[in-house]
Amino acid sequence: IEGHTDDSGGRDANLKLSEKLAAAVARLLEKKLSLESGVIATVGLGPDRPVTDNGSAEGRANNRRVEIIVNPKD
Repeated sequence: IEGHTDDSGGRDANLKLSEKLAAAVARLLEKKLSLESGVIATVGLGPDRPVTDNGSAEGRANNRRVEIIVNPKD
């Protein structure tokens, strides 16, 4: 689970926020899927991977997101 933010505010705060967002989604999925806590990996990427320009409110909103990346088990 990847957490992302826009570039508003400080980078360190955005990294922490994005990690908290990713962790919250992971824990929710683990609970809903009856998985052991901590089995879903998370990372907070902050403002480092925007999907669009942060120059508008709409762009910033699009950059504040959580992405779920699925990698099949070997």
